[in-house]
Amino acid sequence: MGDPKVRKVKRILLSVVVVVAGLAGLNRYAQTQADVPEIEGPPIVYDHLVYDHLANQETDPFMFSGNLMNGEHARWPQYRRAIGQFQDVRDCLVDEERGKDNPNLLLIDWQHLKKRRNIEVCLFRIFRSLNSISLIRKWLEFHEFQNIRYSRIFSETYIPQSQTEPVAGIFGSWSAEETLNRLPTFMWRVFGWTLLQGTSITVKLSESGEIVGVGLSYTYE
Repeated sequence: MGDPKVRKVKRILLSVVVVVAGLAGLNRYAQTQADVPEIEGPPIVYDHLVYDHLANQETDPFMFSGNLMNGEHARWPQYRRAIGQFQDVRDCLVDEERGKDNPNLLLIDWQHLKKRRNIEVCLFRIFRSLNSISLIRKWLEFHEFQNIRYSRIFSETYIPQSQTEPVAGIFGSWSAEETLNRLPTFMWRVFGWTLLQGTSITVKLSESGEIVGVGLSYTYE
C-alpha cells in the first residue's frame, strides 16, 4: 500500500505540475492570439471576376424578358441601335480592357453607355458572360448597388410556359446620388438639379438559372 505520507506528497506534487502546465498552456495561447492580426477595415474588393465566356450577339443574342429581341419584336426600334453598337461584351468596357484576351468585366464604361437601352444591353452581355448568380451579385456589390436580393417571381410550383420564361430575379437599387455619380444628366452637371430619386435593376432568370433579361427603371419625384 505504501506510506500514506508519501502518497500525500505525490498528490501535492502532481497537482502542482498540473497547475504549472495549465498556466504555461494559457500563456502560449495568449501569445498565439496576440500574433493573429485583427480583421478590420473595408469589405473585400473584387478586382477581377472569373467569367464563363465572353458573350456577344452571336453566342448570346439579346433577350427582353425571355424573348429574343429581333425585327419581329415590338420593342425592336428601341433596342436596335444599342444591340448594333454593343455587339460584344468588350464593347461595354473601358478602353484599356476592350482589346484584352482576358478583360476585366468589372470595368464597365458607364460614361460611354449613358442611355438606358445601352446599359441594359451591356449588362445582359456581362451577366451572360459571368453566367453565375453569385458572380452577378459580386458584380453588383462592386458597383455599389444596394438591397441586392434573389427572389422568385412565381411560386416553386409554377410551370413555365417556355424554357426562357422569367421565373426569378436578382434585384438591386441605387440612390439618386449613386446613379448621378455614374450617369450624370445635363441638368445635374450644369445646375446641380434633378428630380431623380433612384434606380432599380432587375436581372431576370429562367427556371434553369439562365439570364433571360435585364431591366433598369428610374424613379422620379
